[in-house]
Amino acid sequence: MRPTAVRLSYLIIYSAITRAKSTASPATAVSAHIIMASINPSIIF
Repeated sequence: MRPTAVRLSYLIIYSAITRAKSTASPATAVSAHIIMASINPSIIF
């Protein structure tokens, strides 16, 4: 995958995490963080 596509997908996931934090339960935000970390383990939360 091109780096541009990776950055774009991270941006989409990050906005989804932000929405989950503001609207849904904290467990949803935590699971979204876990999904993001499993995609790229070098990301540290």
